Amino acid sequence: MVRAGVVVAALMLALYTYLGVSLVLSKMHRGFIPITMVIAFVIGFALLLARLAIPALVILVIAYVMLIGTYAVLISVATTRASKALWGVATIILTLIPPILIGGGLAVMNYIKYMALIEQATAIIASAIETWKLGVGQ
Repeated sequence: MVRAGVVVAALMLALYTYLGVSLVLSKMHRGFIPITMVIAFVIGFALLLARLAIPALVILVIAYVMLIGTYAVLISVATTRASKALWGVATIILTLIPPILIGGGLAVMNYIKYMALIEQATAIIASAIETWKLGVGQ
């Protein structure tokens, strides 16, 4: 179970790095946002493995904010209105999760899990729309 999570996290970081590098190479400086998010996540995870919980928490919060910024970058480079709307919904959900979790504590944990599932589903559908548009739609 842990191995699968590590594989998914590694793939996610690789894809966000690829997104950032390709945007930077296309002279779009907003590509530095996903690259910074990946760097912050790796540093936070390394601090967690080194058992430095408080610095890891600070860095991972920064990585989370950068993830929201990465979704905003994806909205700006999306080619269809549908995928822009889906990335927008995913961004709103990502933005709402921390305040709801802080306000409700463990009582809202199931609600947060469902919100995270919906966020992931909208991101996957938006990616599928973009892939279809780039592959078949041209």
